[in-house]
Amino acid sequence: MNASTARDIIAASLGDSVQVRVKEFPTGDLAIKITSGAHTVAVDGNDTGGWSYTIEGRKENAADLDTVLRAVRETIG
Repeated sequence: MNASTARDIIAASLGDSVQVRVKEFPTGDLAIKITSGAHTVAVDGNDTGGWSYTIEGRKENAADLDTVLRAVRETIG
């Protein structure tokens, strides 16, 4: 997954009300910052190795970006 695809997936899942920054590294890893109001979520990883994310001070791991986005929706709406 590249940065553009990640932005599209996040927008489709969370809508236009969130701010999204995506940085793509040469290794294929992505660093994603999602902001909605007072909430900020940091997401790092890729489709192959999985994703880690910090949401409301909790560090979690997920196998895919869809799982991360479900957790984001449940927490920040």
